[in-house]
Amino acid sequence: MQDKGILLIATGHPYYSHMAFNLLVSIRYHVPDMPIAIIQDGQGFNLLADYQREEFTHVIDLPNELTEGDPYRIKLHLDELTPFKKTLFLDVDMLWGNFKSPSDLFNELEGNEFTIISRSELTPEDTSLSRWFNLKEASEAYKLDTFYDVSSELIYFEGKPKVFQTARKVYLKPKMNIAPFGAGLPDEAFFMI
Repeated sequence: MQDKGILLIATGHPYYSHMAFNLLVSIRYHVPDMPIAIIQDGQGFNLLADYQREEFTHVIDLPNELTEGDPYRIKLHLDELTPFKKTLFLDVDMLWGNFKSPSDLFNELEGNEFTIISRSELTPEDTSLSRWFNLKEASEAYKLDTFYDVSSELIYFEGKPKVFQTARKVYLKPKMNIAPFGAGLPDEAFFMI
């Protein structure tokens, strides 16, 4: 297992593999030797040219049973799929800008077991709505008085944080209604709980 690296997902539509390669190029502009792993299902990754596929330092085949038809479930298993001790996960529909390098971000986040983008802090009485579930219902079901409205396009974690295991348990037996998103259920809802 390597010390640190970036993890990407390119499953489903072939465009995701092309976006993953473009993101890789933008990252390598800043850190040419940064290990970059890709989780793929063969649908699009095999359409990349050989030289493109060879740029990824790790190619991880997605186990079919992991998603069971829900593509968003993959993010709940990042801790099990990563080849790194310290992982920066990024959605592939972005490019790395010039503000900071990936190394700067790793240095800034080092020592944090789990970090995810948070839009705001919410309480069950909050008049704003979670887009994924009823806050009062979730508060009663899980005995929570605070929620963070998270977005999973960037997740940093070290080792195997308990939040992944807990999110998977909630996914398998939710105690309330979760709003569907596309072909599955939104991973953010389970990270919020």
